[in-house]
Amino acid sequence: MGVCTDGTTAKDTVFYAKANADGTLGTWSSDADIVPDDSYGMGIAIANGYMYSVGGGDADVAINVSYFSKINSDGSIGAWTEDTSSDLNTARYLHSLAVANGYLYAIGGANGVDGATSYSSIEYAKLNADGTLGAWTTASTSLLAPRYFNGGTPVYNGYIYTIAGINGDYGVDGNYYNTSYVTSTQRIKFGGSLDLTSYSGGDNAEGNGSGGSLTAGNTNIVGLLQVAGAANFAQGASIGGELNVTGNVSLGTGLVVSKVANGASAVGFTLTTQSMTTAGAKLFVLNNATNERFSVDKDGHIVTYGHLKSTQTTAPTIGTPANCGTSPSSAVTANSTDTAGSITINTGTGSPTTCDTVVTFNRAYGTAPKAIIISGKNANTELSDVYVSATATTTFTIAAPAASVSPSDTWEIYYWVVE
Repeated sequence: MGVCTDGTTAKDTVFYAKANADGTLGTWSSDADIVPDDSYGMGIAIANGYMYSVGGGDADVAINVSYFSKINSDGSIGAWTEDTSSDLNTARYLHSLAVANGYLYAIGGANGVDGATSYSSIEYAKLNADGTLGAWTTASTSLLAPRYFNGGTPVYNGYIYTIAGINGDYGVDGNYYNTSYVTSTQRIKFGGSLDLTSYSGGDNAEGNGSGGSLTAGNTNIVGLLQVAGAANFAQGASIGGELNVTGNVSLGTGLVVSKVANGASAVGFTLTTQSMTTAGAKLFVLNNATNERFSVDKDGHIVTYGHLKSTQTTAPTIGTPANCGTSPSSAVTANSTDTAGSITINTGTGSPTTCDTVVTFNRAYGTAPKAIIISGKNANTELSDVYVSATATTTFTIAAPAASVSPSDTWEIYYWVVE
């Protein structure tokens, strides 16, 4: 907004675009509320729902006027209002504007033809709730050298930065500098402890006193943070190192989500205990209220109050028996899973032999099952010689010795797969 296209003539157009969640920008639009005074090189900042335009220049002449405009919910801005009671003490253009601790800071800048006069001075004004500014005050400290066109003034963690810039006529190569300066915003330093809580007696380590509260923006704690009472996080909490909890961790309706990147060796969660060797020790316990329902002991044995139930909804498939009689048939009973279920095999007419029948799992196992247990489903099933002849990660095969197979036999078989 507010640019100079030919070195002397300022333009007054304001453009804006929506910042998308993925970092891209939407289509740029021009705003009907143009920059006042056709200025360029003004300091621009946003605070408390308002946009500020301070100073600037036109035809190499700096101005000292301050304007503010309310930002609308659609990204556009309202009409610009001149803050007639808040002019800069020193007219300047191509300076930078920073917001910190409820104040607006105008830093550096220039005046005159081609920036011939450069400034190191800094002014600040209080931000009022209605968008107006307090009177500008010249700070007692300045930049270490005059700078304009100084790459903005980012504010981070209580520090204001000014990056590179120009000192003097911008047509002279030697007037360009890559030096960066940093200063701290207002800070309170304590060599001892800060106690904001009063106690009527007892052990103050219990955190049950009463007193004031502490409200802060970005907070950087380089030592230990100890909280005696409850701690509430309205939004997320990011922890780069270990989280040590000696008490209970209570979860409401939230989720515990692993963000480990996918890969062959990726592990979403690892629960590690101290070495446990005593009989009866448990690595993990799940309770329903106070009733234990699931546990893993120190040796990895699983104990469950209920049953292990598969949520699989698609049953395995079964092939037509081979080496069987004429028109043999087979079927998987409804509600069977890869883990357990039942199948029916009819040997067909004629002269069946081994009747090899392949069952294909709906989902492959990681390794071939160690055991597949089969048993007769009812008294009519002759299973004394029926056995599992082969297993793989995706299939298992049921067969019988040829001498034991009769025409038109119907085998109804339960199966249970152990990986």
